[in-house]
Amino acid sequence: MNAIIHCHSKYSHDSTCRPNSILNFCVKNNISMIILSDHDNVSGSIELANLVKFKGLNIIVPPAAEYKTEYGDVILVGLSYTLEDKTFDSLIKVAKKNNCKLLLPHPFHDHTNIEYLARNVDYIEIFNARCSELENQKAQELSNLLSKKSYASPDAHLLKEYNNCIIKFDATTDKDWREVLDSNWSFHSNITAKQHNVYFSSLIKSVKLKSPKVFVKSLIRLLTFGYKFKRN
Repeated sequence: MNAIIHCHSKYSHDSTCRPNSILNFCVKNNISMIILSDHDNVSGSIELANLVKFKGLNIIVPPAAEYKTEYGDVILVGLSYTLEDKTFDSLIKVAKKNNCKLLLPHPFHDHTNIEYLARNVDYIEIFNARCSELENQKAQELSNLLSKKSYASPDAHLLKEYNNCIIKFDATTDKDWREVLDSNWSFHSNITAKQHNVYFSSLIKSVKLKSPKVFVKSLIRLLTFGYKFKRN
């Protein structure tokens, strides 16, 4: 089965993807499971799950959110409401109490206390389509060192990024999402001009958060990158 893990919708401050558009992508690309993990918010995954149910589709959509902890982003999968306390230790307690799973996205990008995080999550992201080759390599080494289960991610903020990393699990669609995550997997990626996409989502963030300073900075980066990309 095909799956996408770690992606964003309009409920994140740096994305405008509508759940309905995401669902259309899933149908067209035979996606059988998607973990939509908006920043500090489960609303996107809940809306997507409701759309799937309304249309009678066989797509697994567990509730999920990517929380900004004191050490960096951590994804909590399986909890149907948004947490107020986002400290990492509180996420650990909630996960154990509610049979949820913790995922560590892009461990070597915007994280501190990395080893502590890695030892206490269930899965480590060893490939992120927005990260550098070195960051992904270090994530793979960390997963191997701690013998942790892993996954790969598009970290999609734009709809066109959803195709950047699709995982193929050795599982059937009638399995629980936890069983799917524990299955053997492989992935393929198709990445073009990823830095351009990062700057564009940063531009979206500046508009949604009404930050003129970030808007100007992101716009300059976007235009400069576009000029260099065309020249190359």
